[in-house]
Parts: sequence; structure tokens; C-alpha cells
Amino acid sequence: MINEVILLGRVVKKPVLKEVGAAIKLSTCVLEIEKGFKNGVGVVESDFVTVVLWRGIAETLVDCAQIGSMIGVKGRLQTRTIETSEKQRITLTEVVAEKVTYIDKYFLNRDLNYKTE
Repeated sequence: MINEVILLGRVVKKPVLKEVGAAIKLSTCVLEIEKGFKNGVGVVESDFVTVVLWRGIAETLVDCAQIGSMIGVKGRLQTRTIETSEKQRITLTEVVAEKVTYIDKYFLNRDLNYKTE
């Protein structure tokens, strides 16, 4: 079976680094990805996709990415179910990043591609 996702979008809000368990780094970010076509009133709409990053790529993203930074993400799709305090079950769909590529001009002369391995 294949579970592979490739995204190109802009960072919506500055990612924050968290520590989980035994000093494992975690960060999430939301990418705005234009749909590539105009709706009925002539506006290009966007999707907002949550990306989960672990360890080294999480640290690099937090250090380097700003609001509006263009990044490419290769990863896998993941779903999980959480329960709210009101006992409602919500299913979340997110992308777990395996590789991040920085697209902006600022990053072109820097080697900032990291893998999770």
C-alpha cells in the first residue's frame, strides 16, 4: 500500500517547538495551499493542512520558517480520533512530515533539507 503526500504551501502561523516524552522535539504547522482554480465569484480558494514534524526537521522549521514562508513537504497522511471534554469524538487528518524543503529565496543558498532518519 502507498501512503505518500507531497505539498507546497505557505506557513500560516509561526511554528512552536514542544518536547514530548524523553526530550523528543515536536512541532505542528498549518500550510495554506491554493486550490489552483477560481471559485464562482473569481476568487482562488485555499486549503489549510496541518503538518506534524518530529525531531530535527521540527527544530529546523521552528528556527527558519516565518509566517508566509514557502515550503515543500513530503510525508504521509495520518488520521487520529480524539475525545473532547464534552465527550464528542473528533477525527483529525494531518500530514506527518518526512522531508521539508525550503523554497523562499532566503533559503536557496543554505543546505536546510533534513530527513527524519
